[in-house]
Amino acid sequence: MPDTMMTAETRVPENHSMEVAKLAAALAMAQKNFAPIPKDREVKVQSDRGSYTFKYATLDAIRSATMPALAEQTLAIVQGMIEYGNGYAVETKLIHSSGEWIRNVTPMFVSGRVKDGRQYPPTNQELGSAQSYARRYGISALLCITADEDDDGNTADGNHIEGSSRAPYTPHKPGPAGSASGGADFRPPGPRRTGWAKEAENDGTLDTTRNKGEMPGKPPATNGKKSAAEKAKTWTDNAIQTIKLPGQHVGSLDKWWKDQQAVPAGAKFSPLGWLEEAAPDEYERLQAVFEEVRTNAQQVAA
Repeated sequence: MPDTMMTAETRVPENHSMEVAKLAAALAMAQKNFAPIPKDREVKVQSDRGSYTFKYATLDAIRSATMPALAEQTLAIVQGMIEYGNGYAVETKLIHSSGEWIRNVTPMFVSGRVKDGRQYPPTNQELGSAQSYARRYGISALLCITADEDDDGNTADGNHIEGSSRAPYTPHKPGPAGSASGGADFRPPGPRRTGWAKEAENDGTLDTTRNKGEMPGKPPATNGKKSAAEKAKTWTDNAIQTIKLPGQHVGSLDKWWKDQQAVPAGAKFSPLGWLEEAAPDEYERLQAVFEEVRTNAQQVAA
């Protein structure tokens, strides 16, 4: 009888197929060809000790850097939510064209909310946020890649985090022989700078407030109107004051957020939709404060 024949006592491993030799060889080839993974998101951590920043790679950046090399080796990644104990988890599976596979499971620790002494399931927003986090860590662990920097335990310390997204980095490749670049790379090393016009506008190098033909140094005519950025900041400041009002609980916070997602009659966007479109940084600032206050309220209720 062949040694490879499965018997009644044979147990299929939980995290990989019976054979993984072909998958391992293909993964080794793919890893060699992974593109550099830019840490395209920077967050600022506020704590009692001061503040600092750290960076990590978003899920989009990870996929952009790894999927082409995986596909060349006939490898595919699938992810999905599964039940895990009394909660949920994200299962990440790497599958080879031979049928061999490996997988891992990343738990999603989402407690839901407590109202009137009753435990309610987590909202779609909470599940979506936890799922994105678990997907990023699941694929990073399975492919053995580094996608973030040490956050110095800010999550465990309960520190407040503010974030801002940056454009993903696309590595530059020299042109073919005989072309203008002739196989040489004249671009300086490191990420190619994108969004420079917006950066120049933000730091005051580029003045977009002057009317055409107006000399520098002349105060622009504002007619008493606020810019979109000023309106967004004012709205966010007022919203944060509301969120931090004494006596707020999980139920009232959830109702407030849901109300801000509703589109008023005659309007094109909801208040939150307008803020996310007009000022993403302000939206992220508001979301971070909301989640912090809601977590504190949840702990008090428990």
